[in-house]
Amino acid sequence: MDDAAAANDNTREETPRDDGVKMDIDGNLGLADGAEEDDDDDADDESFKSEDIPSDDISTAGDDDELEYDSDDDVEMKPKGYTLNVTEATLGEESKALLIWREDDEKSFSDWKIKVVAEGEDEGNENATVYSVHRSVLALGPKKSGYFEALFNESSSDCVTTVKLSEEVAAHFPHFLDYMYSQPVESKATVNFATWKSMAYFAHHFLVPRLTEDVVGFIRKDMYDLDHMESYLFSLGGIDCDVSNHIRYMAPRVCVEMIQSIQADSSLLKSIPHAMFSDIMSTLGRSGFVRSATDEDRDHVHGLVIGYLDRIDDESSFYDLSCMMSVVFFEYDDVKIAGNRALDWLRLMKHKGWESYWLAIVCTNFLRNYLYSQELTANLMSRVVKEVPDDIVANLFRESLLQRRGARVQQVTEVLRFNVTLTHNWSGKRLRLDDIELPKAASTEAISALKCRLLRAYVGYVYVHNPIYLLLTHNGVLMDDKEPISTYPIFSQEDNLIEVEWKVFS
Repeated sequence: MDDAAAANDNTREETPRDDGVKMDIDGNLGLADGAEEDDDDDADDESFKSEDIPSDDISTAGDDDELEYDSDDDVEMKPKGYTLNVTEATLGEESKALLIWREDDEKSFSDWKIKVVAEGEDEGNENATVYSVHRSVLALGPKKSGYFEALFNESSSDCVTTVKLSEEVAAHFPHFLDYMYSQPVESKATVNFATWKSMAYFAHHFLVPRLTEDVVGFIRKDMYDLDHMESYLFSLGGIDCDVSNHIRYMAPRVCVEMIQSIQADSSLLKSIPHAMFSDIMSTLGRSGFVRSATDEDRDHVHGLVIGYLDRIDDESSFYDLSCMMSVVFFEYDDVKIAGNRALDWLRLMKHKGWESYWLAIVCTNFLRNYLYSQELTANLMSRVVKEVPDDIVANLFRESLLQRRGARVQQVTEVLRFNVTLTHNWSGKRLRLDDIELPKAASTEAISALKCRLLRAYVGYVYVHNPIYLLLTHNGVLMDDKEPISTYPIFSQEDNLIEVEWKVFS
């Protein structure tokens, strides 16, 4: 790549130190003969270790307190359209006066030259840019470069090194020199959205840990601009692994905080990797936001998940996300909002051929309540027939007929009271619900409503990640959703016990 070859590729495990570093004819770095590794390095010379990532120990002096990432419970949801007010940093007059690499050689007393060759150019090309630099600036101090420290320790009569860079990165080399020459407290001003990717490359290639810290500190704030977030996600895998790891760590947290500003039809949603999107939903569920959210906010999250799943064909992704979206996501108060969102979920399941036992029960219950509360127009019924799986449409139709038939022979207000015990077949945990009222004339509707209630109560009680199924028995008789409640043997109030086995399949 240059006169020092690919120094960064050979020194990631042994950062160059003092005079104990040697460079062979190919530019490969290593310890000089007889030299020993020094374990007592200065703090400013400490290597930036990838195994420490992600970590909150990275210096981000001046960051707002709201950017401190702690537990999931401390997530602070940002309002829709939120922007983080950050004052743009600039180099002061004293820092500008230190940019002596911009001066003529004679005035700046330069003692080394760097020839930057853009990709595709010949090293002998006269158009290659030559920069007059100073070894003491590049190889010493808190921002020193391990690459140049090793290079300058090698004797060279030419005092010139050639560096090959891509055109985009080569164009930002002056920003790198400005960073190295300016005062440490102001040098981060050279890192911005236009330069961060090149600066991350320079930090990795020239072994400048302090620059890596400043790049990460800039990204940490700039991610709150969702227009920029997409660029950070697309860069994963194409930049230094240290910075990539921090992006993977920070992006889900920022997306959780900014969830109300992410739109279902946005290109940002398309760019989020599945593992990261699952992490966002999992963190969101643990944060407590959904429990206190309005129906509109909760519905917005549903829209994002459905919009995300609409673009993929991986059933395992649907299954993972539906499990992560615990029933608390579905606790709507508005029947109309819940019914329309249930139609969206059922449409997705029918169109993709995906199945989820508990999700089908919950959505069917929401849809049933919605249909009972609305005028059954031709458009609404046409949507139900087209978008809802056939078996659910058939059950709803059967329920409607049974309800009308039962209403002729019994009063709808007549109910039976039951006690319910729920046992988890894997953990053995039990849950009891007393005095559950079920319509005496109802069949499938009542039992399905009971199942939905049990699911909503028990999913928050036992973490569910595998397929589930509920088996309801009354006095040893399986309640199979096909007969009215009144057909089951009734003895006394104490005997009215519905035993439910919560089966979880591995």
